[in-house]
Amino acid sequence: MTHHDAIPLADILKESLQQEKSAAITVDGWSMSPLLIPGDSISLVPVDREQIQPGQIITFRDPDLDQALMTHRVFAAGVEEHPQQIVTRGDRTPQFDEP
Repeated sequence: MTHHDAIPLADILKESLQQEKSAAITVDGWSMSPLLIPGDSISLVPVDREQIQPGQIITFRDPDLDQALMTHRVFAAGVEEHPQQIVTRGDRTPQFDEP
């Protein structure tokens, strides 16, 4: 998984993006390789949940570790019975993340 440092970083990034400032993080896991590998820098831009589409790569708080961020690809967004649900997984991981 591509995890990043704890809640303070997530809060700082969120605040920065809300103020329309640029934000970047460094990848530290292999779940998105070969596209993203440890040491790669990725830029973050804010998007509304309604704008998220399958195929996009998003960074979000890890549902299992609320103190970490995860960067994974979207496989489904806004399915009829769960319009707010987003399904993701790393390109290199066989299992999907918790929605």
